[in-house]
Amino acid sequence: MALITCEHLTFSYENLIVVKDISFQVNEGDYLCIVGENGSGKTTLMKGMLGLKKPLEGKIYFGEELKSTEIGYLPQQSIVQKDFPASVFEVVLSGTLNSKSIFSPFYTKKDKDKAKKNIELLGIKDIKNSCYRDLSGGQQQRVLLARALCATSKLLLLDEPVTGLDPIGMNELYELIRKLNQEKGITIVMISHDINSARDSSQEESIKRQLRERMTNSKVFILLIGENTKYLRKFVKWEIELAIKKGLPIICVNLNKSKQRDNYCPSSLDGQLAIFIPFGNKIMQYALENWPPSHEQYLKKGEAGSYFYKDTVYKQLGY
Repeated sequence: MALITCEHLTFSYENLIVVKDISFQVNEGDYLCIVGENGSGKTTLMKGMLGLKKPLEGKIYFGEELKSTEIGYLPQQSIVQKDFPASVFEVVLSGTLNSKSIFSPFYTKKDKDKAKKNIELLGIKDIKNSCYRDLSGGQQQRVLLARALCATSKLLLLDEPVTGLDPIGMNELYELIRKLNQEKGITIVMISHDINSARDSSQEESIKRQLRERMTNSKVFILLIGENTKYLRKFVKWEIELAIKKGLPIICVNLNKSKQRDNYCPSSLDGQLAIFIPFGNKIMQYALENWPPSHEQYLKKGEAGSYFYKDTVYKQLGY
């Protein structure tokens, strides 16, 4: 069954024709990837499908089973969006606004339950009270995907969803999107400028190659530790071992705000030199500036093991 039918569409951008005479259907259960170089009109086409841009020519039809308010949209992030000062829960909850009328503008218990359900589904429960702008790129994309899911159970439109993510983050997000399509039955239309990443990101050697390239120029290794980190053996263990082999200073960031090593830490770090800190802007910046020289000094002394900062450091930073 066709959810969206596009017939002979032509769009312009800044007075230039960027999409010309395109026809296609998006059927229920599809996983459609629109691939093209930057500036080739991909985002313009997607905005047309959302009703945000009118075509110069052609028509867009919605199937009987789909309303325009039942489309979840994950746009490319701007700098302003990345610095949005709201909690994860508030950002996800705002996805329910798409279906509200002017007569019921307030959040209901049903809205809040839906937000909680999608936060759980996307694996971001342990950061639901964190500020959105303090999150990593991968975490922010998970939050925005959960937000988009609050608007739909039928169709997701994703505009370059893995831009700026590291190889592991890229693979994890692609895997989440695949599961939403195959296990939840959600139709996916995704934009990408890199067909190899879109098609090949789940390949183990492809991910490891990208990780090696990134670590070659890295001066520090940051590991975000959540309740499931120690069970992610395939790539996390390999990445930790690569960081140790390269002698990189290791900063372990506890998403549960613990100031020391706890039971969520992967066993790969047993006996290894690393600093453990809670998730937070100020302490993360402090560790980035101060741990590398400390790491160097400990190595010269032949010392190893898990380290943490004293309370005086946190008081100095305003905690």
